[in-house]
Amino acid sequence: MKRLTLAVLFLAGLAACGDDSGVGAPSALSPQITRVEFEIDYEVGAEPYTFSLLTLGSPWKLFETNVEAVYQNISPEVFVPSSLDEMQAFPADGIDEYDVKAIVAIADSNRDIPTTATTRSFYVIFLDGYYQVDGIRDEGVIAVSIGDTGIIAMFKPVYDAQNGASIVEQTALIHEFGHALGLVNKGLPLTSDHHDTQNGPHCLNPDCVMFWQNEGLNNILGFVARLIFDDGEVLFGAECMADIDAVTGRP
Repeated sequence: MKRLTLAVLFLAGLAACGDDSGVGAPSALSPQITRVEFEIDYEVGAEPYTFSLLTLGSPWKLFETNVEAVYQNISPEVFVPSSLDEMQAFPADGIDEYDVKAIVAIADSNRDIPTTATTRSFYVIFLDGYYQVDGIRDEGVIAVSIGDTGIIAMFKPVYDAQNGASIVEQTALIHEFGHALGLVNKGLPLTSDHHDTQNGPHCLNPDCVMFWQNEGLNNILGFVARLIFDDGEVLFGAECMADIDAVTGRP
């Protein structure tokens, strides 16, 4: 089976995440942070899901829960948009391939919320197109986190037609958020030997969202369902949470 890259490998057989090989930002977890804000933009025709039949509610609750878990020791104000009227659309440009340079250019044109000493901003864009690297279109990349910029790009056509796409979307976003924080060993120091060195900045724990592979769509849905419906909404494993806690101040 071909290995596919989700910020190196995540969903084999369905999709994956791209990694621009940049280093994450430990400063995203600075104890000085008093506000964490996610700015969500989408290309017309690539709107994020705001309702999930699997959970009979907003799928964004899953993402917000994981963000709050990451920042629980610092306790900043957290803002995660969950409806389209809290997000911003930009016109479709007719392009269906985006490399890192093109993604950063979109951010430069549309990003409104800066990161400061006390505010950490993340910019998430949903694109009606595919990832391109070294001039080659890769239809296996579901999302990409760009170094320490806080920019995350989601490629809607990769998973949009799949059953359970709303949950795949949120799980992929949580995974990329983890990379933006510096997981795994991507700027955030390890507190245990859980870095999967064979598969890039990923976790050896198969029950962690940062694990390199959940084999195919059925497995990722099973992974998410097992954690959500067994009162386990935090998708980061104990090892990754320990790395986060070591920086944010938990003993």
